[in-house]
Amino acid sequence: MEKLIYTHALAACSLALASVMLSCSSEADELNVVSSEPEEMTEEMLEKIAYGCDSYLYENPTDQKVETSASDEYLAFLRARCSRANKSIVAADDNMIGVIKSDKIYGCGKYKEVEVYYDCEDSGNNNKSKGYHGSWSVSHNLTMRFCIVPANLFEQVDVAYGVVDFSSAPYLCGDSNYEDIVRVDVRMDSDDSHNPQTCIMSKEYGASWVNGNVGSVQVYGNKNLQFRLFIFKPKSGKQKKFPRLGFEYGVLGNVYSHSKDDYDKDEYGYVYSDDEDSNNANGLWVYDKDSGRYDTYVYNKNVYGVIHQDKNTRFYLSKVK
Repeated sequence: MEKLIYTHALAACSLALASVMLSCSSEADELNVVSSEPEEMTEEMLEKIAYGCDSYLYENPTDQKVETSASDEYLAFLRARCSRANKSIVAADDNMIGVIKSDKIYGCGKYKEVEVYYDCEDSGNNNKSKGYHGSWSVSHNLTMRFCIVPANLFEQVDVAYGVVDFSSAPYLCGDSNYEDIVRVDVRMDSDDSHNPQTCIMSKEYGASWVNGNVGSVQVYGNKNLQFRLFIFKPKSGKQKKFPRLGFEYGVLGNVYSHSKDDYDKDEYGYVYSDDEDSNNANGLWVYDKDSGRYDTYVYNKNVYGVIHQDKNTRFYLSKVK
């Protein structure tokens, strides 16, 4: 009974919080690292506490970086929310995917460009990158840059690789090349306490930047990032052949024969994102297109050499040659 009263009290408190306007920050803002604690709990903190995530309620007397996980109940709630959101995705063309923007001269050529600015954990921030990371910016926060191209230009090769889904359709369709593709729904839990906010900016060739969600790549609660990955599984006997797009680009995963930790070459690397520390609610869910349900929740596992996630997120990237 006490827990029920406490939950209702928290819900009432959350209604009193002012809403936060979504805005992108320039890279100059990276220098303005917020170290003070918020004066009051944010809506996300209150939501997590209502689902049994109580580490906010206890002071940490040391400066040691402590990372805690959200409750199973909260992760189940997020999976249901993710499923509902996927059914309402609009404002994007079908079968469009994102590759890593790399080319400093040609950019994305004739294709749309998208920047995803992600608000990482402030306390003891440990963001880093090594080797190839395209035009992604890795400092106190993370800016991911994509070129949005037709999915039907791509097919399976002899190794696994991944692309980001920027389409409105729940799955790639209409081509036999897509029969052996794994869809992974990704949720990255951004910093709960401070600004700046996570945001998504897009523009057509020669046009101005527009702020807003694009296909499956969406911001929820003005903070957290959610998107879908399509992972092309390896196919025996296929050549390592990627389409020529008129500019340099990359894909997710290690498509070359380097060992996992060999980042000396400029054709392969990783980007490590330090996500929220307290009551972390990161998630990787594997979607089963036959049943239309999530088949597997993946935790602390390298998924086809494309992405690894526990309380933080590591992307592997390869330059296409």
